[in-house]
Amino acid sequence: MLRKELIITALLSILAVILPAGFCFGGQPAQEINLGDGVTMSFVDIPSGTFVMGSSDCPPKPDLAGVVGPPHHVRLTRGFLMGTTEVTQEQYWQITKLAPSNGTSGKRRKRPVERVTWYDAVEFCNALSQQQGLQPCYVIDKSRRDPKNRSTPNYLVNCDFLKNGFRLPTEAEWEYACRGGTTGYFYWEDPKVTGDYSWFDGNSFVEWGKAGQIGTHEVGKKIPNAFGLYDMSGNVWEWCDDWWGNYDPADQTDPHGPDGGLCRCLRGGAYCSHPSNIGSPYRMCFKPNETCSENGFRVVRTK
Repeated sequence: MLRKELIITALLSILAVILPAGFCFGGQPAQEINLGDGVTMSFVDIPSGTFVMGSSDCPPKPDLAGVVGPPHHVRLTRGFLMGTTEVTQEQYWQITKLAPSNGTSGKRRKRPVERVTWYDAVEFCNALSQQQGLQPCYVIDKSRRDPKNRSTPNYLVNCDFLKNGFRLPTEAEWEYACRGGTTGYFYWEDPKVTGDYSWFDGNSFVEWGKAGQIGTHEVGKKIPNAFGLYDMSGNVWEWCDDWWGNYDPADQTDPHGPDGGLCRCLRGGAYCSHPSNIGSPYRMCFKPNETCSENGFRVVRTK
């Protein structure tokens, strides 16, 4: 049995490398949009459903259990489309004509965009919606300060979840999509982190720079999860729409997080993360006006 499992894992690893990132292992082709100049963006159809969000423990580092819990039941009443990969540097450039990662050419253009603030991410979402003829989800007013935002400087941003355009996922949507029906700490349902599914501090050495340097890698080169999503663990942290706050242990329906706060949530871990930080329930936050070489995002669209 062990030999059979090793053979299957090896075959999946090979397929993940040779197949395009838009391919869905669930058998259904991912939806794809054209951004122009030969640049595309693919999406996976995520159905509505229920799941247990959070965890009662953090196996690699038990002292971090308070970050990922308490576990609670969540119901998502509407399905959504989610980017098959993190937004890449070439996709970000095609929509904004900005290059925060200084890597829009050569091999780096297929790597996730990073050094983007939460504000940068939501502005990208609106610009992408407008390019595709959809309704922007975010109402942005840079002339007004957000009274619910404790970080400075800041400006007013509100999300209309009823619009049909692109936006950042809620924390609940992100974790539901990441788990893909699994219940373990990692979506490959194995307590060990081998690097078959993710880029993390144990395997992210890059070919450029100083010896031993680690960095981001081209998206879509690891084994995807059950929904066909790539790099949900590692590579870059992914901005979510929610403000950071403690979980309510009660059952939730379509939760959007606290009304305000100091930091916005990120999920998934990065190329330099310890294995404990790339688990499905693990959470982290940054001020929305801050950038980091570890922070990127992927987009969703409500069906």
